[in-house]
Amino acid sequence: MRGDVDVITEYRHQQTKEYNGINRKELGMSGEISAAVGKVWLEYFDFLSSGSEDDSVYYEIGKRFLIAHGLKNDDKRITHEFIDQLLSGFRSEWNRYFLKLDPSLFYNRIRIPVLAIFGSDDKQTSVEQNLIPLNIALSLAGNKAFRIVVLADEDHFFLRYNDQRLTKHKKGEMQVSERLLTLIVEWLSLKGII
Repeated sequence: MRGDVDVITEYRHQQTKEYNGINRKELGMSGEISAAVGKVWLEYFDFLSSGSEDDSVYYEIGKRFLIAHGLKNDDKRITHEFIDQLLSGFRSEWNRYFLKLDPSLFYNRIRIPVLAIFGSDDKQTSVEQNLIPLNIALSLAGNKAFRIVVLADEDHFFLRYNDQRLTKHKKGEMQVSERLLTLIVEWLSLKGII
């Protein structure tokens, strides 16, 4: 396969990561709850992706979502208002577009130099789901000037606090990872851009 796939660290699959890449231990979820919530979450994404505007289906999924989290079927807190507070933001036009988007339709047309950087602990854009498809798409585009890198111990935002990755960011106190900045500067210099 063409391209420079550079895995800075051996990325190991973490057995505790489930439910769309979120670490259930960080959330205090049991495996049973995590599996139940994950199932309803995927059902909700399918509903959104379908373009359906059916409120009865939306509220039924919302109810199952709350029950999956441990509420009882007859819990008085399960209201349309509560479901809307939790889920309505995902019904926006932008989110529906985002859920339907297949980035490979764009990646396989890119012929300019590309530096793609993943954090090994990224919970939004996982290495497992994205590195190989990106490599394939750029290769199929005939792009010979790309590099894909996985930075160890970095999350989606590449932010550090006292040179440490935190599981919960401290707003206004974090700095962009020096390793990320160094990698970008080296790549731009190598390509003659700076």
